[in-house]
Amino acid sequence: MKRNTFFLIVILLLGSGILHAQSDKDEDQQTLYTLLYAKQYPQAKKIIEDKFLRSNDNSRKVIGYAYLVNYYSFSKDNEIKKIEALEKAKKLAKASKDELDDAYVEFGNALYYENLELNDPFVKSVNRSINIFSKYSDENFMLSVLYFIKYRFINRNYINVENEYVQSDIIQTNKYAKKSGNALLINHSYNILAYYYHKKFYENKTKTSDERTKLLDSADIYYQKSYEFAKKVIEPAAQKKALVTYFSNYSSLLLAITPLDKQKCLDMYNNVLKLSLGDTQLIDFTCGAYNDMGYLYEAMGDYKLSEKYYLKAYDIAITSNNLGLTNKIAVFDNLSRLYQRMGQYGKAFHLERRARKETEMSIEKLTNSTRSLDVFYRTERKNQLINQLEKEKKSLVRENLLYLGMMLISIVALIFLIRLTKFRQKLSMQKNELLEAEKQETQLILQLEREEKARIKAEQDLLVANQEKLKKIALTTSMRLNYKTSFIKDLKSRMNDKPDIKLQQILKEDQLNDNDFSEMENLIENIDPDFHKRLKEVSKSRLSNMDFKYASYLYLNMSNQQIANILKVDSNTVRVTKYRLKQKIGLGKDEDLQAYIQNLN
Repeated sequence: MKRNTFFLIVILLLGSGILHAQSDKDEDQQTLYTLLYAKQYPQAKKIIEDKFLRSNDNSRKVIGYAYLVNYYSFSKDNEIKKIEALEKAKKLAKASKDELDDAYVEFGNALYYENLELNDPFVKSVNRSINIFSKYSDENFMLSVLYFIKYRFINRNYINVENEYVQSDIIQTNKYAKKSGNALLINHSYNILAYYYHKKFYENKTKTSDERTKLLDSADIYYQKSYEFAKKVIEPAAQKKALVTYFSNYSSLLLAITPLDKQKCLDMYNNVLKLSLGDTQLIDFTCGAYNDMGYLYEAMGDYKLSEKYYLKAYDIAITSNNLGLTNKIAVFDNLSRLYQRMGQYGKAFHLERRARKETEMSIEKLTNSTRSLDVFYRTERKNQLINQLEKEKKSLVRENLLYLGMMLISIVALIFLIRLTKFRQKLSMQKNELLEAEKQETQLILQLEREEKARIKAEQDLLVANQEKLKKIALTTSMRLNYKTSFIKDLKSRMNDKPDIKLQQILKEDQLNDNDFSEMENLIENIDPDFHKRLKEVSKSRLSNMDFKYASYLYLNMSNQQIANILKVDSNTVRVTKYRLKQKIGLGKDEDLQAYIQNLN
């Protein structure tokens, strides 16, 4: 038995919308989307013209022309107007070079191809539009609409519900709808989620009973969520349609649930009729409710009531121009089947002929659409040729300008290089002169410094020499004073011991010693000035002044007796002092102190 299980579910997909940049915040576009969904065409046309086409912003005009494609999709014989609107949108987008304008043009193309059921062009256009809008964080409303029409196209063309792209498009529609916060879009997204699981139930008859029950439960949950958001839609006509869609879709779900709750189904149909009767914009829902009520009574075996409601649906199908071919054929087939069961074959044959006629009329419309598509393609080819010629012209102009620019740049560069070379030569000469002057100044400074250092060194050497000379004078004077002091002491001692001492002999001895001192003074004058310094360096212990005296005597090659005579000390004292000096210098037992000191320098 045939039945139109998705007859009214598809009807909810008739509304669509397109939005500009920041569509999440654009009230004009969201209002327009709502009016188009509710089939409030005069009000929608007014918004298109007032808010978009008359705007000073060309990007708003692009959106307006794309909306016109959507608007003309709901009326007949407007193929040329759709093409004109698309051409205007493309022209403005080309001039603006704004990728969001291109996104709206592609969206308009997608709507046009969808209406002609051209799969490849539709998919390319809608995907291009999605790719652009996905770059922006505030285009959730627009992205939800785009994924929604992708799903709508797939559903209308009966593509397998298990297709991964179908699932992805449904999920993305719901995801972006919730982000946008638009109640109507959220209502749409939950409707198609519910229908997805509802359809999977019928297409997965091989699954277990529990698995199929879970599918129905999921569909039930999402239908209830769609109902919650349908009540939140503010615009009255749109809210009415959303509620009617829910009652119609949910009644179809009830037919799949076992056991069948016939009264609940009838309540859903009556809710549809209560809202849709008398409303010409909802006549398709009225027809669908009568058709489904006829099917329910036919299943119950009540052919008289079934015929009654089928005939109500039939009257609408033959008088309304808004019903699709599939929906009309479903009514004709259902009523024909009923008459065959009732034995009224003449009526059944008449209905079959009527169904064939509707099919032929639909084919003729498709032919007209094909012609309009051919016009569109010819226009596209013409535009492509014009665009190609314009590009070639622009390319030629650009090349000429490029050559001219290159010549000018070359001339300017040559002049610049010549001036730069001259400037560098002049700068180099100045630098050389400056370096030469600096070199001469440096040499002069160095010469002055060397002379100054030589002068200072000479003064230092003279000072050192004077100091050494004074040291030597001090040494000889000290030695002579020590000797005279010792001589006087010795003379007093002798005179006290021997009053009759021979003074003349003692003075003669003193004279001889004076001669020795004169000779010693000459030797001291020849002592190396660095002798004391070197002696300090080689000594292991600190030397006293007396040590330096003994070292000087030894350096002058004086014997122990000579040293004893000069210092008026005992020879043993000289030996002991020399031994101590040897230890302070750090010589071994076998080393000769006098030889060491004389070879020190």
